[in-house]
Amino acid sequence: QAIWVQATSAQAFVCLALAPIGASRKMSGYPNMKAIAQTEAGSAAVLKDVEMARPVPKQQELLVRVYASGINPTCVKQREQAPPFTPFVIGRDAAGEVVEVGKECSKFKVGDHVYFSGDRRTNGTNAQYTVVAEYLCGRKPASLSWGEAAAMPLVTLTAWEAFFEQVGLTPGQQRSVLVTAGAGGVGSIAIQIAARVLGLTVVATASREETVQFCREMGAHHVVNHRKDLGEQLKEAGVPKVDIVMNCADWGNANLDAWAGILKPLGRIVSILPPTGSLEPGTMTKLFFLRAQLLLELMWTRTLSDAEPAKQGEILDAASKLFDVGTLRHTLRTQYDFIAEGLQKGHEFSEKGQAIGKICIVDRTAPS
Repeated sequence: QAIWVQATSAQAFVCLALAPIGASRKMSGYPNMKAIAQTEAGSAAVLKDVEMARPVPKQQELLVRVYASGINPTCVKQREQAPPFTPFVIGRDAAGEVVEVGKECSKFKVGDHVYFSGDRRTNGTNAQYTVVAEYLCGRKPASLSWGEAAAMPLVTLTAWEAFFEQVGLTPGQQRSVLVTAGAGGVGSIAIQIAARVLGLTVVATASREETVQFCREMGAHHVVNHRKDLGEQLKEAGVPKVDIVMNCADWGNANLDAWAGILKPLGRIVSILPPTGSLEPGTMTKLFFLRAQLLLELMWTRTLSDAEPAKQGEILDAASKLFDVGTLRHTLRTQYDFIAEGLQKGHEFSEKGQAIGKICIVDRTAPS
């Protein structure tokens, strides 16, 4: 039975800006930790095992012992850019244990298990310890391992915000959705939320036998090949038009034109990526006559713009309950050791574009 918890309350934002951790922080009084960091932009080879000062939690922050860290495409993009300071630790998704709390923390205590996606402006989760705002954390699902839990925050937040906040859906509406790149990190949890929480008819796109099967396992009612004509395949599936398109892949005008052809009047398109090129007036005119909405979703907006960031911790708490009762399932499929070599392999695998579900690095010394 699905559990539905609406995340509504918000707390005041507390700046997360973590001072760069470099040689100046390695003075006496600051214990060190192992981390995987970069000092320059480049390939996965720039990710190195280092020793650096353990961060100290400030007001409303938690110090978390990280046992697993998720790998997302955004990690690869950050690695390819010049780091804001050095050494810079990337990685945003994590699961771990609270070992210290800052002032004014009330939700968690030392010993609690949390999972979160954090703030991309700070040193991240590819380290033994990280600091994170308490309000961004959710209670780790008890039924998931460290790696399984660390795989889920960013993608869950993205799909949740897209459906509930951007599109404005509520459970029980008789609607249909096309989820592109259904076997990817966001696509695979989007399928589950759409089918198992919202009760939508879900059509997913996939092109390989193994990705088609994975989409069906996640709850897709129909799977179509994005390399072929969508309209014809949807007709054959008995869903000639959809109410919503949830896009989880790179896209341009040709894709938007194809979606306009299979979208119902008053339909909505929500994309987790911006277009890769300009959009043609003719395509926008098609959407205009459908009175369609084109929406964009970026889960980082809440932390980067101080837009009620505490809602993300509430969403993760709600999702945690859904994982624990079995309504939602983790999508971790590939994991590596929590060392530079393992992180490099994870990045390289992610860059190939062939990954199914999620990728993590996991500390072998983590408690069971």
